[in-house]
Amino acid sequence: MTQKRYLGLFFIAAAGAGSMAIAAESCSELNNRLVFNANGTVSDTKTGLTWSRCNVGQEWQGSQCTGNSAKYTFDETSANVKKVGQGYRLPTLTELLSIVAYDCGEPAVHKSWKAIESGFYWTSTDAFGGFKNTVLMTTGEEYPMNTDIDAWSLLVK
Repeated sequence: MTQKRYLGLFFIAAAGAGSMAIAAESCSELNNRLVFNANGTVSDTKTGLTWSRCNVGQEWQGSQCTGNSAKYTFDETSANVKKVGQGYRLPTLTELLSIVAYDCGEPAVHKSWKAIESGFYWTSTDAFGGFKNTVLMTTGEEYPMNTDIDAWSLLVK
Protein backbone atom coordinates (compact mmCIF):
# COMPACT_ATOMS: atom_id res chain seq x y z
CA MET A 1 0.00 0.00 0.00
CA THR A 2 1.44 3.35 -0.96
CA GLN A 3 1.87 6.33 1.34
CA LYS A 4 -1.09 8.05 -0.39
CA ARG A 5 -3.33 5.10 0.39
CA TYR A 6 -2.35 5.22 4.06
CA LEU A 7 -3.11 8.93 4.09
CA GLY A 8 -6.56 8.28 2.61
CA LEU A 9 -7.31 5.62 5.19
CA PHE A 10 -6.13 8.00 7.93
CA PHE A 11 -8.61 10.65 6.79
CA ILE A 12 -11.42 8.10 6.65
CA ALA A 13 -10.69 7.07 10.22
CA ALA A 14 -10.21 10.66 11.37
CA ALA A 15 -13.46 11.81 9.77
CA GLY A 16 -15.49 9.56 12.03
CA ALA A 17 -19.12 9.03 11.17
CA GLY A 18 -20.16 10.79 8.02
CA SER A 19 -23.11 13.05 7.51
CA MET A 20 -26.57 11.56 7.36
CA ALA A 21 -28.39 14.80 6.63
CA ILE A 22 -29.52 14.26 3.04
CA ALA A 23 -30.40 10.59 2.72
CA ALA A 24 -33.78 9.33 1.52
CA GLU A 25 -36.75 9.51 3.85
CA SER A 26 -37.27 5.84 4.73
CA CYS A 27 -36.97 2.48 3.05
CA SER A 28 -40.70 2.25 2.35
CA GLU A 29 -40.76 5.75 0.82
CA LEU A 30 -37.66 4.92 -1.23
CA ASN A 31 -39.32 1.70 -2.41
CA ASN A 32 -42.38 3.68 -3.56
CA ARG A 33 -40.41 6.11 -5.73
CA LEU A 34 -37.90 3.80 -7.44
CA VAL A 35 -38.99 1.98 -10.60
CA PHE A 36 -36.83 -0.97 -11.66
CA ASN A 37 -37.00 -1.07 -15.45
CA ALA A 38 -36.51 -4.14 -17.66
CA ASN A 39 -33.69 -2.37 -19.56
CA GLY A 40 -31.32 -2.37 -16.57
CA THR A 41 -32.07 1.12 -15.31
CA VAL A 42 -33.75 2.47 -12.19
CA SER A 43 -35.98 5.54 -12.51
CA ASP A 44 -36.40 7.81 -9.52
CA THR A 45 -39.84 9.42 -9.77
CA LYS A 46 -38.94 12.07 -7.17
CA THR A 47 -35.63 13.33 -8.57
CA GLY A 48 -36.14 12.47 -12.25
CA LEU A 49 -32.76 10.72 -12.31
CA THR A 50 -32.09 7.47 -14.16
CA TRP A 51 -29.58 5.14 -12.53
CA SER A 52 -27.68 2.21 -13.94
CA ARG A 53 -28.82 -0.90 -12.13
CA CYS A 54 -25.30 -2.37 -12.35
CA ASN A 55 -21.96 -1.22 -10.98
CA VAL A 56 -19.19 -0.02 -13.27
CA GLY A 57 -17.59 -3.18 -14.69
CA GLN A 58 -20.92 -4.99 -15.00
CA GLU A 59 -23.64 -4.97 -17.63
CA TRP A 60 -27.33 -5.76 -17.62
CA GLN A 61 -28.29 -9.00 -19.38
CA GLY A 62 -31.92 -10.08 -19.31
CA SER A 63 -32.81 -9.86 -15.64
CA GLN A 64 -29.51 -9.42 -13.82
CA CYS A 65 -26.13 -7.74 -13.73
CA THR A 66 -23.32 -9.87 -15.12
CA GLY A 67 -19.57 -9.46 -15.06
CA ASN A 68 -17.25 -8.37 -12.32
CA SER A 69 -18.33 -5.72 -9.86
CA ALA A 70 -14.87 -4.22 -9.59
CA LYS A 71 -13.48 -1.37 -7.51
CA TYR A 72 -11.39 1.29 -9.22
CA THR A 73 -9.43 4.40 -8.32
CA PHE A 74 -11.19 7.67 -9.13
CA ASP A 75 -9.15 8.17 -12.34
CA GLU A 76 -9.85 4.60 -13.49
CA THR A 77 -13.54 5.13 -12.73
CA SER A 78 -13.57 8.37 -14.74
CA ALA A 79 -12.05 6.56 -17.74
CA ASN A 80 -14.66 3.78 -17.43
CA VAL A 81 -17.50 6.33 -17.29
CA LYS A 82 -16.30 7.81 -20.61
CA LYS A 83 -16.35 4.31 -22.16
CA VAL A 84 -19.94 3.76 -21.01
CA GLY A 85 -21.12 7.04 -22.56
CA GLN A 86 -24.88 7.31 -23.19
CA GLY A 87 -25.05 10.39 -20.97
CA TYR A 88 -24.02 8.50 -17.83
CA ARG A 89 -21.83 10.16 -15.21
CA LEU A 90 -20.81 9.77 -11.59
CA PRO A 91 -23.49 11.05 -9.20
CA THR A 92 -22.96 14.01 -6.93
CA LEU A 93 -22.88 13.35 -3.20
CA THR A 94 -26.44 14.65 -2.85
CA GLU A 95 -27.66 12.41 -5.69
CA LEU A 96 -26.06 9.26 -4.30
CA LEU A 97 -27.35 9.93 -0.80
CA SER A 98 -30.86 10.38 -2.26
CA ILE A 99 -31.06 6.61 -2.86
CA VAL A 100 -29.89 5.71 0.66
CA ALA A 101 -32.35 4.86 3.42
CA TYR A 102 -30.85 3.80 6.73
CA ASP A 103 -33.72 1.55 7.71
CA CYS A 104 -33.28 -0.63 4.57
CA GLY A 105 -30.57 -2.68 6.29
CA GLU A 106 -27.20 -3.44 4.75
CA PRO A 107 -26.53 -2.13 2.18
CA ALA A 108 -28.73 0.87 2.95
CA VAL A 109 -30.67 0.77 -0.34
CA HIS A 110 -33.74 -0.83 -1.94
CA LYS A 111 -33.35 -4.63 -1.77
CA SER A 112 -34.12 -5.03 -5.49
CA TRP A 113 -30.87 -3.20 -6.20
CA LYS A 114 -28.87 -6.40 -5.84
CA ALA A 115 -25.65 -5.18 -7.51
CA ILE A 116 -24.90 -2.58 -4.83
CA GLU A 117 -22.08 -3.68 -2.56
CA SER A 118 -21.67 -2.87 1.12
CA GLY A 119 -18.67 -0.65 0.56
CA PHE A 120 -17.47 2.76 -0.59
CA TYR A 121 -18.91 4.37 -3.76
CA TRP A 122 -17.40 7.31 -5.62
CA THR A 123 -19.21 10.60 -6.17
CA SER A 124 -18.17 13.49 -8.40
CA THR A 125 -18.24 15.88 -5.42
CA ASP A 126 -14.91 17.36 -4.31
CA ALA A 127 -14.01 17.07 -0.63
CA PHE A 128 -10.77 18.78 0.38
CA GLY A 129 -7.11 18.59 -0.61
CA GLY A 130 -7.80 16.69 -3.83
CA PHE A 131 -10.04 14.14 -2.10
CA LYS A 132 -13.47 13.14 -3.41
CA ASN A 133 -16.56 12.38 -1.35
CA THR A 134 -17.65 8.78 -1.19
CA VAL A 135 -20.66 7.09 0.38
CA LEU A 136 -20.28 3.96 2.48
CA MET A 137 -23.32 2.03 1.26
CA THR A 138 -23.21 -0.24 4.31
CA THR A 139 -24.43 2.64 6.45
CA GLY A 140 -25.16 5.47 4.02
CA GLU A 141 -22.52 7.75 5.57
CA GLU A 142 -20.30 10.06 3.56
CA TYR A 143 -16.52 10.04 3.77
CA PRO A 144 -13.74 11.97 2.00
CA MET A 145 -11.47 9.56 0.13
CA ASN A 146 -8.05 9.78 -1.46
CA THR A 147 -8.58 9.30 -5.21
CA ASP A 148 -5.88 6.59 -5.33
CA ILE A 149 -8.00 4.21 -3.22
CA ASP A 150 -10.31 1.74 -4.95
CA ALA A 151 -14.09 2.11 -4.59
CA TRP A 152 -17.19 0.93 -6.45
CA SER A 153 -19.19 3.18 -8.78
CA LEU A 154 -22.82 3.50 -9.75
CA LEU A 155 -23.74 5.73 -12.69
CA VAL A 156 -26.60 8.16 -13.20
CA LYS A 157 -28.01 10.39 -15.94
